Amino acid sequence: MQLLTRLYANLPIGLKLASGFAILIVLSVALGLIGIGALDTYGDSATNAAKTSAIERAILAARTEEKNLLLRGDTGFAEKAQLSLETAEKTATKLADSAGPADPRQTELLAAIIEGTRRYSDLLTEVSEVLAQTENAREQLTLNGRILEAQMNAEDRLYLASAIFKQMRRDERAYLQTGNPDALTQFNNRLERAQASIRSSSLNQDEKDKVNELFDAYASSFLAFAEHTKLTDILEQEMVTTARQSLEASNTLQQQQVTAMRGERQQARLIMAASTVTIILLGLLMAWLLTRLITRPIREAVITAQRVARGNCVPTFIAITTMRRGNY
Repeated sequence: MQLLTRLYANLPIGLKLASGFAILIVLSVALGLIGIGALDTYGDSATNAAKTSAIERAILAARTEEKNLLLRGDTGFAEKAQLSLETAEKTATKLADSAGPADPRQTELLAAIIEGTRRYSDLLTEVSEVLAQTENAREQLTLNGRILEAQMNAEDRLYLASAIFKQMRRDERAYLQTGNPDALTQFNNRLERAQASIRSSSLNQDEKDKVNELFDAYASSFLAFAEHTKLTDILEQEMVTTARQSLEASNTLQQQQVTAMRGERQQARLIMAASTVTIILLGLLMAWLLTRLITRPIREAVITAQRVARGNCVPTFIAITTMRRGNY
């Protein structure tokens, strides 16, 4: 402080005023830079929070398309779901690249989201393929059932097998509607009974072989359809689990980013408030110092003039010499 006072005491008044204005400008620029830095940090947090929200929306959109795929069997819904998952994966990858190793928890969550969306996309592809195979199996089952039904209606000597076949058709419809495994068990039991009745019928061996082939074809198509249905259910459950895990990770990440955003906003406010108060105090201090340094020589000159007016010329010479040396 004393060094600053001595330095300013030896400057002309013009330089003192100019330096004072320069210091005020520097302080104003410093306040602006501090505010910009704080707002940039807050803006980054807000952007990250928006990106995590976009990830969650993309996964939810994929889930909606997945349900449409399972209900309607249209692979176009799978393509839409995969586009949404691709968007979620790219957004999560960009966040992971920008985050770096600074936050291990955030890195872990982003890695879980990226891995989950990739697995979810692979499962959608598998389900689409299985649904196509299931539809083919359904069509083959319908065809084989109609062929066997026509054979049973045309053959009067297979009354018992025909009655068992009708029960098998009811088991088939029950399984198609409910997926109840008991219907599948009853279907297999009735198949054995039907084939036993064919063996004991009055048909010749060629006729028996032909009817047995029709029953085998019908049963094989039904069992193939049942296997594809089971596989679809397994993949669906895995998709649900994967989607839930990805959504949970996304939701946790979003909450983390929102909390960080709020913290950055509060910190920005504190930094700007503290910087403003500090710069105002420094400005007041500089104003007081400059005023003191500028008015002090003038006050001394007035005192010297008053002494000269009273006839005391010795102090006047000393004061004027001092003012010339230090201020003019």
